Amino acid sequence: MDHQRALRRLRSNELLNVAFDFAVYDRMRGDSFYNPFEIQYSLDNREVIISEIIEELVDVSGYRPRVAFAYFPPKNDLCDRRMIYIPIKDLIVRYGIAMIFSDEIEQDIHDQCFANRRATGTNRNIQFTEDFASGGWSRFCHWQREQCNNSNHSVLIRTDISSFYDSISHSYLLDAIERHLMISLESPFMLLFKRLLEVEVIYYSQVTGRIEGPTPMKHGLPIGDGVEGYLANLYLKDLDDAMTSVHACYGRYVDDIRLFGSSRNEVFNHLRIIQENLLKLGLNLNASKTKIAENEPEMLVIRSSNYQLGYFELDEDENAGRVIREQIDQTFEDFNEVFSFSDVFNPIENGRNFCKYLSAHNNITGNPILPLSEREIWHIDYLSRTILEGRGSSKHAIWLLVQSAFYRNVVDATQEHSCNTIIHILENVDAFSYAKYRIVHHLLKKRGVREISFINYLRTEQREAIYLLIPQFLSGNCFLLNLIGLYLAKFRGDSFENLQRLVRENCRDSNGPIRNAIAIVNDIPIVSVGIEADEDEPDNYPQPY
Repeated sequence: MDHQRALRRLRSNELLNVAFDFAVYDRMRGDSFYNPFEIQYSLDNREVIISEIIEELVDVSGYRPRVAFAYFPPKNDLCDRRMIYIPIKDLIVRYGIAMIFSDEIEQDIHDQCFANRRATGTNRNIQFTEDFASGGWSRFCHWQREQCNNSNHSVLIRTDISSFYDSISHSYLLDAIERHLMISLESPFMLLFKRLLEVEVIYYSQVTGRIEGPTPMKHGLPIGDGVEGYLANLYLKDLDDAMTSVHACYGRYVDDIRLFGSSRNEVFNHLRIIQENLLKLGLNLNASKTKIAENEPEMLVIRSSNYQLGYFELDEDENAGRVIREQIDQTFEDFNEVFSFSDVFNPIENGRNFCKYLSAHNNITGNPILPLSEREIWHIDYLSRTILEGRGSSKHAIWLLVQSAFYRNVVDATQEHSCNTIIHILENVDAFSYAKYRIVHHLLKKRGVREISFINYLRTEQREAIYLLIPQFLSGNCFLLNLIGLYLAKFRGDSFENLQRLVRENCRDSNGPIRNAIAIVNDIPIVSVGIEADEDEPDNYPQPY
């Protein structure tokens, strides 16, 4: 790859406009965090942002990435996952570089690499990689099913890579790109990419409660955007090449690996080749997640199916849910576990399946197994316990709680109890910060052609109870909660002076994301309306003011 031509292309208005679209789509549809200040400012100032990036790239030796911040959504009931929020300008540049890489190498990435492939068709102009539901995950599941039905395959090994994203070596990644794309690491283009990898990160310390950093990332990729998955494919290309060269029946979705064979010895030999190649990259297999199946029933148990949403959180994205339902494999909607009020309910053990129970649809009719009209108060209490105690299922449970509060056909008593439960969780000092952020995010998110927010449907006293929590949100040890708290105050109609006062009195010193938000807050319009819903919008209950 010619590094000078690559750099000229990166500076082009044409490429950066596409990268802008990818970054905004990613932020609005893919991230676990949606920063309303940054997104709205970006949408209103597209040309300004792109021209500023081009100006910064005139001398790439002087380009310095902005400080990012870490946030910690739950990975499971016990552990959190560190995710990194890259500032939008740097994310646009990262997408531009990833586009240049992919144009050179996408055709050489093996078909058995199922994840993070370039989007095709009409979506290729708005998203960098294909959707989870309609793309790689579905193909990965179908491929496994076909191998299970292959009479020559009697053994399956399922495994994955330990702490994959966090363990990626910048040095090994750069070496892989240099070899596969034939571009010098000393070129200005690659030196710029190296600086973008070493992003400086700030975070709240759970020990001191203070903001720590900025600390440069010397290894690992920042989970939280679509660029990193594509870079991960480049990182593992040597592994894919090795498995193809020995004609292994091998498939990979990010770090999730499947091996099929006719005998235990065959798949064990291929597993050793995988481990050997991973060790060269500073990686290793996760022994606790490595499982073997040696007959068809066992293979069906450990293979992946579409209804197993390991890489996709089925919350408010109903379009993705419909896509999954259309797949020919066994779907999420075949789930048939039933819960009753008399059951012993343990949020950690039962929370995930309880959320599936409330979401499931009949696979033939497409109708909900439990219609919204049949949601009862005890369902809401179980959702509340899942949010507060079963952290690993909380994101799905939060959406179901919000849905129960505002969706048409939910009975009045259940809606009222859901609204009150939302407030109780927000007021609960022991509720974890990411759950509070997700709830407020859903309340404020603009919906439908009329851009109505759910919070408009709360009664005045319910809204006021939430507004009283703004200082608590601003003072919490969580950037996401800080930002959504400030946006809530802006939504309430606070003046710029009052927003500054709230930040001054409640936020930690050196809170970079809040400072950035205050700098652009006057440029962010808030549409706060309370009008009658039409047939595609939530039921008009409680009455909007």
